[in-house]
Parts: sequence; structure tokens; C-alpha cells
Amino acid sequence: MKYLFLTGLVLLSLASAALYTTQPRQVYPYPVVYWVTDKNPERPRQIALFHDWEKQTGWLRRRHAENPEEYPLSVILVDAASRDPQKQLVQGVSGVSGDVMDVFSTLGDHVFYHTVGMLTDLTRYGPDGVDVARQRGFSLEQTYPTLGQEIAVQVWTEDGVEWRQVMFPANVTVNSLQWVNRETFRKFDLPLPPNVREGFTFEQFEELGRRFVVKANEGLSERQFFFTNSVSFPALYRSLGLDLFNETMTAAHVADFSDPRNPVAEPRFVRALETKHRWMHELNLIPTSAEARSFTAASVKFGPQLDLFRRGNYAMIEGGLYFIIQFRDFQELGQGIELAVTSSPHGGFPVESIATRAAAIYKGTPNPKEALAFVEFMASEEYNRDIVRAADALPPNPRYTRTSEFRTPEGRRGLEWDELEDGTVWSVSEDHAWVAENQSIGTSFSLFIHGREVNRLHSGAESRYMANALPRMTAESIAIDLAREINASIQRTLDDQPALRELHAQLTQTQRRIEELRARGEKVPLEWIANPFYRRYYVAMGWSDPE
Repeated sequence: MKYLFLTGLVLLSLASAALYTTQPRQVYPYPVVYWVTDKNPERPRQIALFHDWEKQTGWLRRRHAENPEEYPLSVILVDAASRDPQKQLVQGVSGVSGDVMDVFSTLGDHVFYHTVGMLTDLTRYGPDGVDVARQRGFSLEQTYPTLGQEIAVQVWTEDGVEWRQVMFPANVTVNSLQWVNRETFRKFDLPLPPNVREGFTFEQFEELGRRFVVKANEGLSERQFFFTNSVSFPALYRSLGLDLFNETMTAAHVADFSDPRNPVAEPRFVRALETKHRWMHELNLIPTSAEARSFTAASVKFGPQLDLFRRGNYAMIEGGLYFIIQFRDFQELGQGIELAVTSSPHGGFPVESIATRAAAIYKGTPNPKEALAFVEFMASEEYNRDIVRAADALPPNPRYTRTSEFRTPEGRRGLEWDELEDGTVWSVSEDHAWVAENQSIGTSFSLFIHGREVNRLHSGAESRYMANALPRMTAESIAIDLAREINASIQRTLDDQPALRELHAQLTQTQRRIEELRARGEKVPLEWIANPFYRRYYVAMGWSDPE
């Protein structure tokens, strides 16, 4: 028996050695950088562009001075199997993560990854603490101003709040805009919604939506036409001047618990909730989840809703510039659409949601210089122009949205709706870019609660009310319950992480000082405000001076 075990041990050892020696890091004579991203057909071309860019990058070439003409200087391998955030986290804390990781900003994973020590600090890089992002030209100044909290994290020091950049955008999108099927409005002899730069008020949205659903469903036994498939709920309450968290991100802001026995729902949150509910259940401008499921449509890349939009069942559809991928496919099938873009309906303060798929460097990468070069490449002219060419997202640097290529990108040539003669030929991309720079604000992430937990609680509260799951539940009770759940989760974080308690107490005191100044009608120092929405809103309202 012992010989059997010994034989097995030898065979396993030989197999392990063979596996190790055939790993890419052992096979290639160059440094290997694993890029944790999706299996997008654009990736091979982007990697080839990076290798071309490498040849022109002096600092990386100097590292390979012994063979300066030998390329590639590194090998980029796509690791799509590790794209799942949970797998990223497990691999990251285990020390085996990919070198460069794609992170979607909307759920605040980058904040959590930084907290557990997975991400490289690009503003305190290396033992000397160099601001390598600014030094190499991919700092916050090279992207959209409103993306700050999407690619950086807040660190509280003795000197106050500092922003530490941990990512740079691979592409950017504004998710909450409404695409308009121009032909559908023309078919029912209705005017187009206002342009994004004019804004689409609650009243305008409701009036035009009423007219559409009445005309489009006239004579039908059941509703087959809706004004839009969805409306961003955060965009609604933010447009009323309210965010989910307070100014210091220490508590929920959708209910007042100053008297714990008699909490009061925030009226603006209640109004937003009731408004969307009325649009869905009373005016039928938006389908309920049951109505949306009842539709049947051909299977397409982004699901049946885009096909319903093409056919006119939805006059508008909410989404980002990435929908152009499907619109191109429609065109190839002879099903081109005449498009325009309008804003989310707003209650006085037009605001949209901006997000990014960004690249972060794993702190334990064995090839930090090569990984850093790859992230730097995403700020380069070559990479930005490639994103412009594909036309399905905004480039990381807004400077490239003001080029002739962006107005007439290769990725949109030949589309039927590009040949209109009324001045809107290339406006959809330009409208997305204008909103990204002027009317968008990123998600609010608190250090005291994970973004995924916030999303679960927030979407659950909205869904319960919109579904009429509990008829006796009011918008006020939804707001109070949501605030209570968020605050309870924050308290659990403080219980589990005593190091955060002092910081939370300091920020809570700052919150009281903000409220005292507001009550007296005095201006609030902008540096006291951590919430990105309120930083923008306070300046717009004249309650704080800009930096």
C-alpha cells in the first residue's frame, strides 16, 4: 500500500510541475498581465493597440533596454472566468487575483475592495507615495468631473478628507437617459419630447405620455403601447433636491429619526415614489413588471425590450450609449430606427446617473509596472479614439467627445437614421456627452455600508411599492422602513469595525453643524460635504461656494 501512495505522490508531483511550467507566466519570455474583463470582441483589437502604444512609451521601453526592439514588452491575457465580483473578492484576498481588474462603479465594489486592501492607491503609489496617476496623465483631471467618487475613494486623515484614486475609466455611460423612437411619435402625430439640453419636466412627461398611451392603445382590448419601459427612481428624487444619504454619508436621508418614536418620511422621497407609482398604475405610462413579462418578442442581444422599442410598443426606452450595438444589428437586418435622446423627467433640478467600467490594479500583482502601463494606456489618444470609433460608449477623456470622429464615428456609419436632414444626424452621441459633463452625478457611496447592500435595500423598497405587494403600505412607510434598514446596517458596520466609530462620530457632529447653518440660512463650507450629489446641489443652489 505504501508503494501505491508513493507512486501517487510522484505522479501528482510530476503533474503539478508540468502544470506550473506550462502556465503563461512560465511560458512567455515577457511579463504576463492578466486582464479580468468580459469576453468582448473588441478586446483583441484593444490589446493589439496597447502593444502598438507600448512601442512609443519610453519609460516602459527603458526597462527592457537590453532588447529595446523586442516586442511585445508584456503579454495581456483576458481572464473572463474571474469577472464575477464575488470571485474577484475571493481571489483578491487570497493573493491570486488578475493584475488589472474591470470594476463597474455602480455598486461601489471599488470602495469595498480598497477597504480590504486589494487595490493599488494611484495617488500614493510605491514606497515614496508618488501621485503616479497625475504624473502619467490619467488622474481625475483627465476624465469627467462627476466621476470622482466612481473611481476614487474617500480616506479620512488627521487633516480631513482625502480622495485617493484607485481606478481609471475604460469607458463611461449615462444610464438614465431616454432614447426616443422618432418614427413612433410621427406615426401617432405627436411632437417629440424636448432635447436633453432643454429638460423634460414631470408635467411635460406626464402630459405627452397621456396623449401617447391614449392614441396608441385606442381600440385595443388590452394595452400594447407604453410611453417608456422604465424611469430611474433615483433620478426622480434627486431632481427634487434629495439624495439617499445625508451630506456626510453617515445616515439615510429619506426619513427623519430625530424623534425615534415618531419618524417622519422625507416629503421629496414620498413625492418621487408616488409619482412613479401613478405613472405606472393610474396613467399606464410605464408597464408593471407583470405587463412587461407578458410581452413576447424576438430574442436579441439586450433582451426583448429593445425589440419592443424598435417596433414602437415603447415610444422611449431608458439606457446608455451601449444600445447602439443592438441598433447596428437592427440596421443590418433592414430594421433601422430614427433616434433622438431626451432626459429623465425632472422636478426642477435636471440630473442623470453616470457610471463607468473602470480598470483597477491588483495590489499583489507581480508585474506592477506593466499593469500600470496598461491602465495608463486607457487615458491615451489611441485608446480613446478606439472607443470613439466603436461608438457604443463615451471615451474616458471627455476631450475626445469634441472631435470630428466623435460626431461621425466609424461604428455608426451606414445606419439609416444617421442620414436624417434635420440637424440631428449625430446628436445622440453628442447629447450623451453633454449630459455626462454638465448634468450627471455619480452614485453616493458610504464608507459605513456596502454599495451592494444599499442597492438591495433600495431596489427592494421601490419594487414592493411599485408592485402593490402590500396594499396598506404607504409611500411614507416605505421611506421610513428603508431609512431604518440602512441606518441599522450602518450600525452593524460600526459594531463590527470599532475603528470606524470615532470617524462616524466626528462626521455626525459635522452633519449637525451643516444642519445648523442651513437652518440659519448661512452657507456651508463645501469641504464639510462628502456626498457627491449634495456637493453639486449646494453649489447650484448657492448654499456653498464652489472650490
